[in-house]
Amino acid sequence: MQIGATPRDVKVFRFSIDARGGVTYVDARGEEDYAPPKPHDFAWKLAGRDAHVAGKFPHVNVLDEVFVDTIGGDLTIKVENNTKEGQGIYREPVDDANQTLDDAEVWYAKTGALVLLRVKPFREVAYRHLVVDVKRRRVTRIDALGQACLSLPEGHGIVFPGGLYLDGGDFKLFDGDEVGMSFERVIKSPNGEDVAYVFYRDSDGQYSILHYNLIRREAEAPLRCNGYSLFADGTLTVFRASSEPTRTHPVQIWRTPFTSADFAAQAKTDGSYLAKVGNAELVRGVSDALSLARLAARPDPTRQTYDELVRAASRLLDGAYWLGHAEAEDLAATVKALGKAVEAVLDEFEKVEQIRARARAEVEAARRRLAALEKEDLASLQSIDAFLVALTDRRKLLGEVLTLRELREVELSAVDALEAGARAAFDAASAACVTFLLGRDAFAELCARLDRAVVEMEAVTKASELVAFAKDLDTVSSGLSLLAEVISGLKVDDATQRTRILESVSAAFSQQNRARATLAARKKELGRREGEAELAVQLSLLAQSVAA
Repeated sequence: MQIGATPRDVKVFRFSIDARGGVTYVDARGEEDYAPPKPHDFAWKLAGRDAHVAGKFPHVNVLDEVFVDTIGGDLTIKVENNTKEGQGIYREPVDDANQTLDDAEVWYAKTGALVLLRVKPFREVAYRHLVVDVKRRRVTRIDALGQACLSLPEGHGIVFPGGLYLDGGDFKLFDGDEVGMSFERVIKSPNGEDVAYVFYRDSDGQYSILHYNLIRREAEAPLRCNGYSLFADGTLTVFRASSEPTRTHPVQIWRTPFTSADFAAQAKTDGSYLAKVGNAELVRGVSDALSLARLAARPDPTRQTYDELVRAASRLLDGAYWLGHAEAEDLAATVKALGKAVEAVLDEFEKVEQIRARARAEVEAARRRLAALEKEDLASLQSIDAFLVALTDRRKLLGEVLTLRELREVELSAVDALEAGARAAFDAASAACVTFLLGRDAFAELCARLDRAVVEMEAVTKASELVAFAKDLDTVSSGLSLLAEVISGLKVDDATQRTRILESVSAAFSQQNRARATLAARKKELGRREGEAELAVQLSLLAQSVAA
């Protein structure tokens, strides 16, 4: 009898019925018989103060695998015990940004390879439920875990109202209203291959039956109804209530593998070896073999993937004794060969990972340099020197990007994007330079600087002081060559303007060659003088040594 606001507020009266149909009142303490099964087949544990890790960004340590905090305005999940940085693999905002680490409740549980979190930030009413896949560094928020959550057989993952999350990273959430659903019962087939989870919502009498197959590792869309009956031969009759009263009530009939144990025992077999092994044992082995095949077929394997392959192959060989039989096509030999191949790959995988890391680092460095060049304001360049530097930097970057294609394990799509960006940056600088050159006598300052360099070189008294001049002239020469190439390649409508620019470049080259000739002559002269002085000192030193 419902005695409160919700269907769960009940008083349960118990009666007994004798052989003659007589009814006798027993008591009013039947709530335990009426209570539904436990919604979780694991126990939530509260993270205490001993799990708190102090630092610039403190967090709660969960099993040394997951690290949680709700400070700074975000619920943050990390998989590294790093309190120096606040970044993680997952974050979502919280209502109160000023809370401390002690203000939030963090509950946790581990089932298989998954870590489940139940977090209530400060001043929030509802708990947030998250699934952390540590292997794949992925976090998924699934609040339905608070209603019910059970472990799938053979450590395949978890199931909850309206969906499931597998240990291989597959996540499936079916459409439909699952709010308020609680766990009712689990139905296992005698063949060991199928299992059904029944969830129930007592507010409207709605059932949701989720069918999971261990071999395929997948679930069918939940069967929703208002009542069902399962018979010994696996026949399932489903009833759905109508919104209006009616004289006829349609009933669906399904054929399912959920027969009774007695019915399955009476089924005839062909007497083969695999029939003697038993379907349940075969299902377990075939499921593990398919998991092994899925792992081996991953397009982007990691070191962790290969480690899992080795463990999975060993587990399959140890658990399925029948793999080597002829009726099983000697699957054991294939599994052993796969294990040896994986072990050989592991020896080289570290080298490949290092090569990939270097390639990623080179690409990222080029991307940062391109971003820095794209931020430069070309309109602010007011001298030919500035344009020479801009053109040289962009041409150098383009050359570095083109050489990235020669790197092993480099991501070619990223290199293509970088090349397109580098070419666009170079073309933009080239066009801006031509506009600048057409506007005024742009080479006057450069020619004056070269003249000053000639005068200063003639006044130098040491050959070592000419190094800076040589470096400056090399830069000017490289920029002028690049500038001449750019101007020759650009389309300038007025041929007279192109000729005027090229003449200016030629004059600048002449000044640069004059300065370089002065540098060579001055270097030769100073070198001769310094050599004569050094020889005289060496001869004097030799004379003193002989005299001594």
